[in-house]
Formats: sequence, C-alpha cells, structure tokens
Amino acid sequence: MSDDLVPTKQATGLIPFESEWKIMKETATMLINTGFLPPAINTPQKAMALMLKGRELNIPPMSAIEQINIIQGKPAVSAELQLALIYRKYPNAQINFKQLSNKICEIHAARPGGPVNVFGFTIEDASQASLLGKPVWKQYPRAMLRSRCISEMARSLFPECILGLSHTQEELGAEVTITDSGDQVIVQEPVVDGNKKTVDNVEIPFEPEAPLPTEEAYGTEAPPPQDDQGQMGGSRKIQFKISEAQQRLIFAKTKAAGLNIDDVDKWIKETFKVAHKKDMTKDMLDQTLVFIEKNKL
Repeated sequence: MSDDLVPTKQATGLIPFESEWKIMKETATMLINTGFLPPAINTPQKAMALMLKGRELNIPPMSAIEQINIIQGKPAVSAELQLALIYRKYPNAQINFKQLSNKICEIHAARPGGPVNVFGFTIEDASQASLLGKPVWKQYPRAMLRSRCISEMARSLFPECILGLSHTQEELGAEVTITDSGDQVIVQEPVVDGNKKTVDNVEIPFEPEAPLPTEEAYGTEAPPPQDDQGQMGGSRKIQFKISEAQQRLIFAKTKAAGLNIDDVDKWIKETFKVAHKKDMTKDMLDQTLVFIEKNKL
C-alpha cells in the first residue's frame, strides 16, 4: 500500500488530520460491531469509505453511512438527499414541481438570481429506457419519475452541491422498492464486473483490529466488555438489536419475494419469540432473510 495515502499531521483540510483519521477508524470498527448498520455495510473499510465521502460534503458520519451507497464503484444517494444538499447551499433556490403524476414529472428550477430551467421525465422516457419492466416502476411510477427528474435537475443545475453524488441507486442499476414511509430501499445491488473497482478494494489505510474508542480518543471512559446478556465482564459477542434500515430491508425483501408482510411478521414472532422486528438481533435478521429467499414466489 502506498505510503502517500496515509494522512499526515500536515493535513490540507481535504485529508483528515492524523488524530481525526484515528478516531474515524475506531468509530468505523465500533459501528460495525454494533450490528446497527445496513447489511451491505459489513466491514470497517466500507463504513470508512462512506464516512470519508460524507466528510467531503459535510454530512455527519451516520447520515453518510445510511444514505450513501457505493454501486459499481460510484456513490449513489436518494433524490431527497440531493435536494437537501441543494437547499443547504442555496436556501433560496427555486425548485417547483409543476407536474407530478404517474405519467410525468416536470420541475421548474432556478439558481438564486438565475433564469428558470425546465426538467422533465415522462413514462415514455422510462419506456424508451426499458425501465417499465422493473417491479418498482410498475408499482410506484410517480415516485420513480420524481426521483429521475430530481437527479437530472441536480446534475445539470447544481453540480457543486452534490459533488459527485450524481445518481440515485436505481439509476446505477440497483433493484429498489418503496417502503410505506416513502423511503427508497435497495433490494438487490447489480452484479459488479470483477474488473471494476468497488468499495471492497478501495485502498484505505486501515487496521482491521483497531481498538474501540478509548478515554484518550473521546475524553470519556470506554465501556467495559459485556456478555450476550449485557452483564459486565463478559467476553462473548454482544447481540445488538437491528437498526431501522435493517427492519426496512425485511419489508423490501418480503415485497420483492411476493410474500405477505403479515405472514412474515407472524413467522418472526413465532420463531424468535419477539414482539416486534425492532427487538430482533442480527442473527435473527440473517435467518429471516434466508426464510424469505427460500419461500419467495
């Protein structure tokens, strides 16, 4: 690994200072150990890559991990995050949805003090791009038209706001679905050509066995180890509850498999003796995803 990738104390601002780099590495390891992160973020290196991208855009680490995906080596985000980045930089930007239906999304947008530009994406455009065969386009055409239109508008009119976060997950080939709350969730990432660079082989100086944050790093006393039942002094692996993103993954996988969410919820309760998905552990999540895959229609 090249030495010139290692952050130094003479950081320019674009590269973290040595102390910040150390804290980021320790934080990435700690977050992976919690089991709270989305299933795709399963190594400290992946978490670190997303934290670094978030740092470039002044996005907090957890927000970056939850909202940025790396697909075929490119960062992808939701249309909502693209809008948020635009409004953060230009609170007075004009972004008006003139038409929004199952047939068309039309946006009239202008930079502060600039002329109005018109952006549109229609169901005919989706058909020409061979998108209508995807389940999410059949079920949620309005939401997908809106997402495509926002993305084009952000790339064309506000490129300095998104700084490379130019596409949504679906635009880069991921199979997505829409949850009841309106969130766009990845169901299946595209198959990646082995010759293409992905987050797995990004060369980030990293120590896999980095220690958890200590008093020196954060100014607080690091918690003592706990066992599976949360008792102090244990040495076994802690069983953390799954995150909201992982709960949404169950919903997305269930819909993609053509199963009834109530039936899957009932199976979860009877199998694991839990009252709600939020009480599940990572091991229970893994078993549930296997069950869904085996019983898909």
